[in-house]
Amino acid sequence: MGTKCLIAVIGNDGTGEYIRCNTDGYPEWVGRLLLINYPSREKAEEVISLGDLSCLGMTLDPKVKSGDDIDIEGTTAHHRDWERDWAEVGPRELPIGFAQFDRIVKDSDATFGYVHIGKCWLVCNSVWHTWVPLSRVKWREKFPNPFDYPASDERIFKDCTEENLKEQYHLLGENLTRLTVKKRTLIVEEIRRRDLNPHDVL
Repeated sequence: MGTKCLIAVIGNDGTGEYIRCNTDGYPEWVGRLLLINYPSREKAEEVISLGDLSCLGMTLDPKVKSGDDIDIEGTTAHHRDWERDWAEVGPRELPIGFAQFDRIVKDSDATFGYVHIGKCWLVCNSVWHTWVPLSRVKWREKFPNPFDYPASDERIFKDCTEENLKEQYHLLGENLTRLTVKKRTLIVEEIRRRDLNPHDVL
């Protein structure tokens, strides 16, 4: 889907940067990925550092060239992967921070805005016009989401530290849905693959 969104990170000094993502910008896709795969300030900054995106995936690695219709593992960045001019697609500065980004989102053609501020992700869309914690948004079951597609566990967790695995596990909350159970299972399997005790890590 061609749902556009804007993604920002606001630092402790109140300033920040933002980028644009041109596809699947709704909470069930980009929102879910930001919350689960890029939950920390450091991971959020890695997303922003790529500049504008065509699409966000499970990892920030380039998409693998294959015959598959959907490659949900990789990310397509305009500069890195399409050689677009960095001056046009690099992160835009937010010297006034959140208040400035709020206005940019509401004046843009993007349907959703996401901002990592403090220790969490917030989301706003063109209907609500208010910012809410992304973790509290009820995902619509019939919308496509990246966890419905097969992916290589090795690539999903390639850059994850033990602390990040623990953070992802706990961000899934107490909801017992097909998707949260699947993600928890993947995390536990990854911990065991590393010869760690799940009870010690989680």
